[in-house]
Amino acid sequence: SLIISSICNWPSAVGDQAPFWTWSFVSLNDITRIPITATLQAVGQHCRVYVDNSSLVTREQAEKVADEFDNTSYPFDTAQFGGYPDIGGREYISILVTPSFNGGVEPEMNTNGFCWGMVDSDDQSPVSENPGSNYRNLVYLNSARLLTGDPALADKKWRSILVHESQHMVNSRYHSANEPSAFDEGKAMLAEILTGHGLPAGDALMWANIYAFEQHPALHSLLDMEYDRQNPMGTYGMGVLWVCYIYDRFGSETLYDIATNPLAGMAGTVAVTGIQGESLFRDWILANVLDVSVDSPRFRYRTIHPIGEGGKKYYLPLPGF
Repeated sequence: SLIISSICNWPSAVGDQAPFWTWSFVSLNDITRIPITATLQAVGQHCRVYVDNSSLVTREQAEKVADEFDNTSYPFDTAQFGGYPDIGGREYISILVTPSFNGGVEPEMNTNGFCWGMVDSDDQSPVSENPGSNYRNLVYLNSARLLTGDPALADKKWRSILVHESQHMVNSRYHSANEPSAFDEGKAMLAEILTGHGLPAGDALMWANIYAFEQHPALHSLLDMEYDRQNPMGTYGMGVLWVCYIYDRFGSETLYDIATNPLAGMAGTVAVTGIQGESLFRDWILANVLDVSVDSPRFRYRTIHPIGEGGKKYYLPLPGF
């Protein structure tokens, strides 16, 4: 088939075309897997950027994506969270920029629902096992984020999504599908923060995630494998607060050891820190309440704060618990 033959000999020259499978987000209730054709528009040191042939994204914009990945996402995620999985023996990461994640709409955001970007674990399966697999390390990016009418948003939000999804790909090497959602999302959101994005940069979405968790903390558990259906945004909020707390208390090297430990979630955290999960959880709860009122790293955040406005940098003040 075209998919199989092309996967065996992926293009390497700018201007070459290749087939992909992607997700079409017509609405949040109408999400399907569809085939598309994309053109290789930029080749970076660690990545190749393909643009859906139906997209308005230019070669210059694709080159910006490649530069951002090479200079920020790749070096940060590999230094903080480990290496990428070996899929098909390729030493580069593919990035697919497509309007399918926006219901095929550009440049406006699809009012019926959209996806910012993602990595799909199905792409790690050979085509012989999963005919809809792209069989490669692949990050999907919503092309409308590069084309939106707000220049500041167009030049900022996609960058945070890129480093976020890149972290998910790294995490899949070590923990695949056996890690609770909050841990994986928390690490991806910390990646956003430490590369100059997220809550301290006024990101409204991260603020909303933390706010959602603060409003209904009892709905969530750090041990849940799936996002809470009643309050999915709160799962992200819990995750980013937990991982930021671990990072702030124990440091970068400890978090790296947790991220690359064979044990996932709380088990890996306990194995690396040597502190029982119940004690860590109790200290975290106190940190969420005490935070800036104490100086002890055991009960205080540094990267972000669950209460207040972050020196007027947050989208809105966070009320706390």
